Amino acid sequence: MSSSLVRFISTIVCLMCGVMPAAALPDVDVADAWLDADNRLQVSLTNDGDTLVWPGKGGLTIFIDGRAVMSYRLGDLADDAFRYPGGVTTVSTNIRLFGPYRRVGIVVDPHDDIVEAMEVHNSHTHSLLPAPLTGFDLAIGPMLRSSGGELWIPIRNQGNARTPAAHPATLTIRVDDGATRTIAFDAGNILPGGTRWVMPSPAIGLPAVHRVHARLNPGAFLQDLDSVNNTAEAWLPISPVVEEVERIAALPAISAAIVWHNHSGTAVPYNRWTASQRLDLRTAVNRLENGDPAGLRVPPGLPTADTRLIADTDAWRIYVAHVAQSLWVEARGLVPWRLTAMSASDRSLLLDSNHIVQPSLLRPPMYSFYGTVADWSPESSWQFLTGLGLLKSTHRGTVEALTRWMAVHLYHAFGSTPRTEMYAYAGAAPTDRMLYSIDGQLHWTLGCHGTSGLYRAVLRAANIPVMIERDDSFTHTRPIFPSINLAMVHGDDPYRERLRDSGNPLPISVVLKTPAEIAARYIHAPLDCNSTGCNTPAEQWSYNATKDSLSASLAALSDNILEPYVRGGPLELERVLTGTGATVHPLFSPAERSAARTAVEAELRRVGGGSLPLGRDRVLQRLNVFVENTVE
Repeated sequence: MSSSLVRFISTIVCLMCGVMPAAALPDVDVADAWLDADNRLQVSLTNDGDTLVWPGKGGLTIFIDGRAVMSYRLGDLADDAFRYPGGVTTVSTNIRLFGPYRRVGIVVDPHDDIVEAMEVHNSHTHSLLPAPLTGFDLAIGPMLRSSGGELWIPIRNQGNARTPAAHPATLTIRVDDGATRTIAFDAGNILPGGTRWVMPSPAIGLPAVHRVHARLNPGAFLQDLDSVNNTAEAWLPISPVVEEVERIAALPAISAAIVWHNHSGTAVPYNRWTASQRLDLRTAVNRLENGDPAGLRVPPGLPTADTRLIADTDAWRIYVAHVAQSLWVEARGLVPWRLTAMSASDRSLLLDSNHIVQPSLLRPPMYSFYGTVADWSPESSWQFLTGLGLLKSTHRGTVEALTRWMAVHLYHAFGSTPRTEMYAYAGAAPTDRMLYSIDGQLHWTLGCHGTSGLYRAVLRAANIPVMIERDDSFTHTRPIFPSINLAMVHGDDPYRERLRDSGNPLPISVVLKTPAEIAARYIHAPLDCNSTGCNTPAEQWSYNATKDSLSASLAALSDNILEPYVRGGPLELERVLTGTGATVHPLFSPAERSAARTAVEAELRRVGGGSLPLGRDRVLQRLNVFVENTVE
């Protein structure tokens, strides 16, 4: 009898005997992803749930630099250990990577075919740095239409070694939705950095605008240093979307919002841009249409000892990339909301350069990023939202989906850990390396400032405006979502423990409040008093925030309120519900604390099938699993 069959029968017997709770569910997670010694991607899957994954359910999708490059059906994996509680399966892929940090996104069960205990651990996003191996790397360069209207395709060697002599390769080409054509050519003796032009014979004519698809078989496939840069798509001579973007940009309401602030601080609206500046925008949009970065490929250089500063040329390219991203999303109709329907202030948040990069008036012509986040790559934010399924049909839905991801993955950075260690970059925190943490690091955020900036950066890529508001002391910030009239009390709210998804999850709505509610309940809250005095405004804010958090947890009986009892018993729950004693009143009255204890014990008995000790054990187990899976 096979080991798989033994595990299957054992699990069924456990279920029939009632050893597992009636609500037992599997929980398939991406445990890790790494590059082996040959720079080939390895992915490990595990089941941290209580029961097995039924056969034929679920899939696995792998994204490299935002592009889906490989998909598996979980039922087709030769090793099915992941289907069983505690089992681990390693998927060895043929994806080989080369060059600087690569953004790797992995989503298990992307279509929610498997009903799981915790859905929030189904994605894994990291920046992996390939080892500096020696070899060739053939890739398709920018295709072009010759002066005679014919298709020419450059094949570049992006590796660090010459291709072998007499090295046969093929190109498969399709124009629009027509038939494919395969062309054999010699890719031998191409030096590093060199190019071999492929000019099909007979020629492929492009008399008008066409969409060209090309796939390169580089020959000796397993020797090629990078396996994911062998396909390309391009509009030739230029995408028709570029003209639509220019039409949108010229609309009075949009043109007034597109404002570049030059290094002297002068505001230059779109209708005063030079021909060269407008060409830069056309080029950036066309690059997006062809699947290329609209601006920089790596975070900007830091030209001075002041790591806040970047060169004006990089600042301009970053800004143009953002405008291109915003107008491309609008022109393509990639979201159901329209720029033209927004308020002027909301459009300004998206399109005015002062909300992205700002001129340094003390060090011209240098610029700095707005805030503590380096929002240098809008397409990486867009690819993150779309690849992980976080882009929803409404602003609020997208905000809530992103917040749920943050609740599980973001970690507040404390102490003096250098940014070079957290992000492999000395400047402002790069957005992409907060979303795709570098190997060996967590998804670090520089507290409320970093998280508020991350909201602004990621949502801007989908044309959702975000404001950042600082408190009077400038020590804390919070994001405001003006298009839906909601905000957070504090930028750290998303990853506070009360939002974790083990047990009964709290709705994201508990951290989203209207600005009026925040003002009334926290900023200008009435002060509680007793015979000895009153709370200070800061004490009242903290008191109200803590009590509201615990009240929401009690209403849902989430693990945040079960944990004190599970880990420390009734006395620890009593301590938490009473508070620190620093304010004039306890958080909850004796009667409220007694009722809370009764409710918590009833929930633990329910989880334990009538047994309070068993319920405590099960909640403790799922709390520990949640923490282990969150630390990627």
